[in-house]
Amino acid sequence: YLKPEDAFKLDSMYVVDQKYRTTEIYIQDLGEIYPTADSLVFLFPKVTQAEELRHDSINYVWMTKYIEKNGWPNKSEVGERPSRAAFYIIDHNLDTNSLKKYVPIHEAKCREGEADWSDYVIMFDRMEKECGRLQHYCTQYMKDPTNPNRFILASYDSKEAVN
Repeated sequence: YLKPEDAFKLDSMYVVDQKYRTTEIYIQDLGEIYPTADSLVFLFPKVTQAEELRHDSINYVWMTKYIEKNGWPNKSEVGERPSRAAFYIIDHNLDTNSLKKYVPIHEAKCREGEADWSDYVIMFDRMEKECGRLQHYCTQYMKDPTNPNRFILASYDSKEAVN
């Protein structure tokens, strides 16, 4: 990497952000790869929504300070996964002012080839949804008002407008 120290820090923040969101799924997937793992019982620590929000807030403060000092991370300098830490942490914050600030920055990085368009459309739709507008790329879901155990696609532009 051109910026190995930044790559290490950003990758560490990626892992911290994703720890409670994806680790349990990855561990469960081991059962498909290693049949003996099916008989193992592994209970991944659960966190409450309040704990997750606290973690997200701490991560957000760190990331915004990083971006203020260094700019949005370029994948050519820190690598694919470390560069995505900025997207995940900013996207998980849900603050509309933050999304309005960082969506254009992320779009500019995508145009430079330094960030992924797939992440951009998620963040763009999140901003639209959180601002009470219709999403454009159909990446956001919401709880079904008739069944809280089910998620449905959040409101979106007309089918003709959706990319």
